[in-house]
Amino acid sequence: MKFKELLDLPYVSDSDRIIDCSSLQTMLPHTPLDVIEQFFSDHGKEESYQNDYGNIEISNLSWEKVSISADKLCLASINSDCLHYFNTVKTKASWVKSKELENYRYSDEIVSHWKENMTWCRPPVFICGHIISSKSELRLVEGHTRLGSLTGFVDSKIIDPDSNHTIWLGCYK
Repeated sequence: MKFKELLDLPYVSDSDRIIDCSSLQTMLPHTPLDVIEQFFSDHGKEESYQNDYGNIEISNLSWEKVSISADKLCLASINSDCLHYFNTVKTKASWVKSKELENYRYSDEIVSHWKENMTWCRPPVFICGHIISSKSELRLVEGHTRLGSLTGFVDSKIIDPDSNHTIWLGCYK
């Protein structure tokens, strides 16, 4: 199944964008629900995602949770339509000057989690860069706020670039 075939799947009844997860689970039984929700359901019908990922054989992707260093994650390529948003988040996170995260403006739950764990609450979704002929080893597909925050925190020296962070990584089998 190619990513572009997501366009043919039914929407959630009260949405004009989100694809029904149960349909996706049936079609992609070896894909973790977290990946289905974050990537395929939330973004499968978005034009910029279709432009970037439409020809990927998503049924041939093998997904695993892996732990990767912050410096390596910060080098991931990003969808060009998300770059401005990513850079805004990164800049705001880089303004934070202590591990108390006094100027980090997100929900109390997210700020609390970053303070206690110095990482995100939910693993973002990446694919191997070569899948889309990227020069970068990794390609972020979902989690622009999370990676933007991490990158800003690394830039401001709140998080060590050698620290490890869990992600979902999809590569061809």
